[in-house]
Amino acid sequence: KTPSLTKRELQILKLILKGNSNKTIATELKVSIRTAEVHRFNLMKKLKVKNLMELANKATELNLS
Repeated sequence: KTPSLTKRELQILKLILKGNSNKTIATELKVSIRTAEVHRFNLMKKLKVKNLMELANKATELNLS
């Protein structure tokens, strides 16, 4: 079952998978670094992953990448 991600979480996911840092993501989306970190945390929690490698694998598995 695919977890429901918000539009913003999907944006953040794509930027993370491109190798962007929280600072770069925040700048690109015109939000604070803290906001980017919170979205990233929620995204990782929803997908039940602990690190970037797991995130990349899960995104591929769910066709989110």
